[in-house]
Amino acid sequence: IYGTDWTFNHAGDSAIWTAVDEGSATNAIRWATMYNFRFDADAAPIDVDAALSYWRSGPTDTLAVSTAGPDGDVECLGDLNGDGIVDVEDVLTAIAGWGTLYDVEDILDVLAAFGTTC
Repeated sequence: IYGTDWTFNHAGDSAIWTAVDEGSATNAIRWATMYNFRFDADAAPIDVDAALSYWRSGPTDTLAVSTAGPDGDVECLGDLNGDGIVDVEDVLTAIAGWGTLYDVEDILDVLAAFGTTC
């Protein structure tokens, strides 16, 4: 159903979206539909494992997938590429991900920490 947002929950190191249940009109992902899921994080993205649960019974309880998610081991604010140095490469990483992964706060963090070694 258009305009029926899923609920979002942050629990520990998990981000959980749940379809809104409105009886028979549940806003589940169906064939030929697409949903975007997003959140803001204060860590650079890395490859993470995710689990998709079925809305109703399926061949298994969950489907394991790989996706991008925030790195939980952030040691150096502004070091977006994880090389231990906040330098021009991090500025370029922020610019390349502008609007999708990074915003003005991320660029300000990189500039504030520019030249530091982690």
